[in-house]
Parts: sequence; structure tokens; C-alpha cells
Amino acid sequence: MIFLSACYSGSLLDQLKSEDRIVVTAARLDRPSFGCKPAAQHTYFGEAVLRSFGHRERSLKQIVPDIMVDVAAQERANRNMASEPQVFVGQRMTRFYTEPVF
Repeated sequence: MIFLSACYSGSLLDQLKSEDRIVVTAARLDRPSFGCKPAAQHTYFGEAVLRSFGHRERSLKQIVPDIMVDVAAQERANRNMASEPQVFVGQRMTRFYTEPVF
């Protein structure tokens, strides 16, 4: 499983795809990611990932959409363009994606 927090990180999705991987990017291929600033400990995406994994007995299939909603809400609140995080689930990772993480 790869969580890639970077501007334009969706541009790497095709190279990272594998039947044995789950890849979540902070932005689509032609969009920046937001929240990088000297006082910030994490980007909007990083914060959303940390918040989403704080709940037990949830699957990645439940967690990933929450991350995307959280990022979008932070971007709207700060009047940023939507970064539109992306997700890829390899064929052999479907079960892992749908079962509870903890």
C-alpha cells in the first residue's frame, strides 16, 4: 500500500500500478496538493490520512473516501482548487481493501 503525498502525485499512478498494490495519491496528475507551509506539520492530505486511520474496524474502502471528503473540505475552506486525490486498487488487493484494517 502506497500513500503518496505530493503535488501532481497522480502523474505517477500509472507507473505504480500493480495487481499487488493499493495506491492513493494526494492529487490527480494535473493538480497541486495543498497545505504545505512552514508552520504546518502535514499537508491537508497527510492530516486527512492520519485522522481517517484513527477509527478502528473500518476498511480502506471506507477510509479512502473519507480522506477525499476531508481534503476537499479543507481545500474549499481555504479557497484552493480541488486536488482530487486518486486511488488505485490492484486486482489481488481487493479483499485487503474491503476488509477492516484493525
